[in-house]
Amino acid sequence: MGNGTRLLARDVEACQKKLQGTSPSAAQAIGLKLKGSAVQFCVTLSSGSHARIEIVFMAPDSYPNSPALACCDNDEAISAELTLVNEHYEEVAPLPQLMSHIFRVLEAEPFIDFDDKDNCADSDDAMESDDMGGSVDLDESAAEEDDEDEDDQGFADDMAERDDDEFTKLTGQMRSRWERCETAAVQADAPMGEGTQQAAPAAPSDAALTSEEEKASGRQIFSGREAYSMLSSELLGIFQQRSSLSATAVDDSVYYWDVHMKDFDPQCPLAKDLTALHRQGGSDGVHLRLRFKRGLHPFFPPRVELVGPRFVGPVLGALCSHPLLQLAFWDPWMRQQELLELLKAFLQTAARVDLDSSVTGASGCVYLPVEQALGRLEALTGVPAACMSDPEHAKIYSLREATVDANRLEALANTGPTSKRAKTDEPGAAESKRQAWASGVGYGHGHSSSGTKDVWNAKKSQAAQAAQDAELQGLFQQLSEDLQEILHPGRPISVEAKIAVQAAELSCLVPFLEQQLKSASFTDMAKRVPYYTAMLRLVESLCLPLTQHLLQPLPLPDQGGSSKGVLALLQQLRSHAQRFLSVIAPASSHVRSSGSSRSRSPHASGSTDAAVAEAAPASGGDAAASAAEEAASQALAERIIASASKAEQAVTRASGRSSRADTRRATAQRVAADAAAAASLDAGGTYAAAMSPLQLDQMPGIEEAHHFKKQAKDEGVAPRERVVRCGKEMAGLATDLPCSPSSSVFVRVDQRNVVLWRALITGPEDTPYSGGCFLFDIYFPTNYPQSPPKVNLQTTGGGQVRFNPNLYNCGKVCLSLLGTWSGSRGEQWDPVSSSVLQVLVSIQSLILVPDPYFNEPGYEATMHEARGKTESAKYDLNIREQTLHWAIWQQLKHPPAGFEEVVRTHFRLRRAELTTTCRKWIEEARTGGHSAVAKRMQTYLDDALKLIAAT
Repeated sequence: MGNGTRLLARDVEACQKKLQGTSPSAAQAIGLKLKGSAVQFCVTLSSGSHARIEIVFMAPDSYPNSPALACCDNDEAISAELTLVNEHYEEVAPLPQLMSHIFRVLEAEPFIDFDDKDNCADSDDAMESDDMGGSVDLDESAAEEDDEDEDDQGFADDMAERDDDEFTKLTGQMRSRWERCETAAVQADAPMGEGTQQAAPAAPSDAALTSEEEKASGRQIFSGREAYSMLSSELLGIFQQRSSLSATAVDDSVYYWDVHMKDFDPQCPLAKDLTALHRQGGSDGVHLRLRFKRGLHPFFPPRVELVGPRFVGPVLGALCSHPLLQLAFWDPWMRQQELLELLKAFLQTAARVDLDSSVTGASGCVYLPVEQALGRLEALTGVPAACMSDPEHAKIYSLREATVDANRLEALANTGPTSKRAKTDEPGAAESKRQAWASGVGYGHGHSSSGTKDVWNAKKSQAAQAAQDAELQGLFQQLSEDLQEILHPGRPISVEAKIAVQAAELSCLVPFLEQQLKSASFTDMAKRVPYYTAMLRLVESLCLPLTQHLLQPLPLPDQGGSSKGVLALLQQLRSHAQRFLSVIAPASSHVRSSGSSRSRSPHASGSTDAAVAEAAPASGGDAAASAAEEAASQALAERIIASASKAEQAVTRASGRSSRADTRRATAQRVAADAAAAASLDAGGTYAAAMSPLQLDQMPGIEEAHHFKKQAKDEGVAPRERVVRCGKEMAGLATDLPCSPSSSVFVRVDQRNVVLWRALITGPEDTPYSGGCFLFDIYFPTNYPQSPPKVNLQTTGGGQVRFNPNLYNCGKVCLSLLGTWSGSRGEQWDPVSSSVLQVLVSIQSLILVPDPYFNEPGYEATMHEARGKTESAKYDLNIREQTLHWAIWQQLKHPPAGFEEVVRTHFRLRRAELTTTCRKWIEEARTGGHSAVAKRMQTYLDDALKLIAAT
C-alpha cells in the first residue's frame, strides 16, 4: 500500500470516528466505507430521500494530491450538482473537505463538518506540506531510502512515476470536464442528435426518429446516465492504454470521438505508405472521428468520418458505409475498441495512401466537404456506389468483413423494455396467431381476443419518414452548395474541382438519384415537398458544364446495358407534373362558389421555396393549411418542369460542344443499350412494355354511363381541396399503377369532371378470377379526402353475379379502407396517408384472392378442414364460370368505353396463358361431375378465342 493510499484510509477512519462521535445512528445510516480507490456513503436529503454517493480518487497513491470525481448513480439531478463540486477538486482533494462540501451543497441531514482542526490531523498536515511545495510521505524510512538512492535507474523510475502521476491527474481532469459537458447538455435539454461541439441530452420520448432509429429506440434498455457511463468508461479505457489506438473526446463530448490509429503491420503496403507520408511531413497514422447517437447508444451504430490521410480509390465511401456500421449488422454488445480494431484491419488490407495529393479540406480534414457528404450519403442510403462496376474498386468493398453471431442478433431482436416472447404454449395462443382472412377485408383476421396486436400507425410512419427526409435534405443542400461553389463556370478549373467531379462520378450520388426519381410518383412527391424540392436543387447543381454528363445514362456492364438516366427520369416526371397542373388549372377558373371553395392565381416557379415553407399537412379541412398544401404542390410541379428543362438545356449545350465522332459513339452506345434491353425482355417485360402506356388516360364521356353520375350532378359545391387531391393522385398513378402479366390496373378519368373515374383490374393468376377484366366506377365525394372514395363494381352480369363475399351483385365493395366494413385502426381510411391507389391495390390483392369462399364471415373456421376445402371448390367452380362468361367473353364482345385497346391487347398478349388456365378449369369441372358447367365454359372459351384472333 502506497503512502497516499494509507493516508486516504486514515482519513476515512477519522471521518467515521467523527460520525460516531456526532451521531451513532447517523453513522450507521451513512455507512461510510473505503472500497479500493473509491469512498462510498449514503446521505439523507432534506426531502427525506436518500442518495448513494461515490467519490473516486484518480491517483490514490498520491492522495491528497489526487483529482477526485464524486457522482451519484441513482439520481441525475444530484450528479449534476456534484459535477459543480468536482470543479474544485481537479488537482487536490482532501476527503474531509470534499465530504463537507458535498454535505453542504446537498443540504444533507444531519449536516456534519468533517473539515475541522481537531479532525483528520494527518490530512491537514499533508495539505500544509503540499501548500509549501512538498508532497506527503508518512513513511520516513522510505523517504530516507529515496534520498540515498541517486543512481540513474532510480532517477528514471522517479521520472516515470511522475509521468504516471501527471497522466493520472490529466485523466481525472478530463473526466471532470466530460461530466460538466454532459451535465450542461442535460440541463439545456437540447434535442436528440449526434454529438457536436455541445453534446445533446438523451432523446425525449416524443422526438422524431427515423425508422431505423425507432428500431434502436425500441431496443434501448439503458438510461441516459447509464449509456453515458458506458461510453465514457470505454473512451477512458482506450485513452489510458496509450497504445496504437488513441481516442479523445472532441470538445469534451463523449459522444464525439477523435481517433488515431498507428502501428499497422510493417509488412502491409499501408504501413509503408504512412512511413513515406511521414517523411514528407505528414501524419504517420490514420485519423478518424466517431459520432454516437445520444439516447440510442449502444443500440445504434456510430457515424464514422475519415479525416486523413487521403487514400487511393473509394476507401472513404467503403469505410463510411461499412456493414459493421449498419443497423442490420450492428452488435450493441461489441466494445468500441473492438470496432476500431476491425475498422483498422479493413484499412490495413484495403487502403493505400495517395502520396501525390496536396489537397486539404476544412477542419484539418484532407477530404473536401463534398467528398465527406457523398460518403455520408452512401452510409445513410445503402445505395451501392457507381464505382462498384469497376472490379478494382469493387474489390475494396469486398474486403469489408461484418460477421455477427446469429445468437446475439436473435437476442437483440428480443431486447427492449417491453419485449416479451410469445407464450405459444398457453391455451388459445396458437388459435390467436392463425390468420384467417387477408388484412383489410374487414372481417378480422386472427386478432387475439385482447385486441393487442400491433397495427400500422400512419402518423408514426410519417414522422419517421420526415426525420429521415430532414437528414437527407441537409446533405442535398450541402452537396448543392459545395458543387456550385467549386464548379462555378466563371472560375478556372482547379484541382479541387477535378476531385469533386471524380468523387461524384464514383459515388452513389447518381445511382441514388436514379433510384429515387424512378420510384417517385407525383402523389408521394407532393406529400414530401421539402425533400423532393431539395433533391431537385441538387439535380440542378449537376447541370454545370463539368457535371452535366452525370445526367445521362450510366453504363451497367454487369447488366449488358445502361441505366435510364437522370434526365430521362426527369422528363417522365415532367409529364406527371404537367398532368397535375392541367387538372387544377380548369378548376382555378371554374370553381363553383362555396364556403370551402377558393381559387388562386398560378404560383410562380420563382417562389417555390416560399410555397414549401408555407406548406403544412391539411387537417380537418382547415382552409389555410389546404391552401398552403396546394401552393406547395403546384410549386413542386413547376419546379419539376423547370428542372427537366434546365437539364435538357445543359445536355444540349454539351452535345453542341461534342465532336461528331463523340456524337456517333454516344448514339451507337444508346442503340446497343436499347437493343440489349429489348433482347432481354421476357414475356412479362413484353406485356409491361405494351400495356404500361395504356394504364392512365383522361377522356370525355365517362360521366354519361357512370354509376355515381347523379351524385356528381347533384353536388352543390366543388371544394378546391378535393380537386387538388384528385389531381395529385391521378398524376401519381402514372408511376404507381401495378402492371404485370399476373394482374394489372388501368384507370380512366373524366376530362370534364375529375372526380369521376373508372378502373379496370385484371384478375390475378392462380385465382378464380385469373385473366378476367373487372370494371369499377369510382367517385370522390365533396368531403374527400376526409372521407374515402365511393367504389362500385360494374362487372356483375347486370346484377346477376356476386363474384366474392366482398363484392355484391349490386356492385357494393366491402373493404375496411372504404369504410364499408369495420377494421382495425391501421386498416381504416386516413385522410393524409390513404389514397385511391391503395383502394385499387387492396381490391386486387385482398379481394381477388385464390380462396374467396373463406372471406365469408364464419367460414374461416373450416379453412383447414376437408369440409371447408370441398365447399371452397364448389364456390370457385361458380366464380370461374362467371369470370369466363362476364369478365372474359363479354368484355371481348363489349369492351368498356375507353378501355377498348386495353382489353384487346391484354387478351391478345395473354392468349396462351388464358387458354391453358381455362382448359384446366373446364377439365376440373368435367372430372368433378359438373358436365353442364364444363360445356358452358367451353362455349365461352371458344367464342373468346375467336374474338381474340380477330383483334
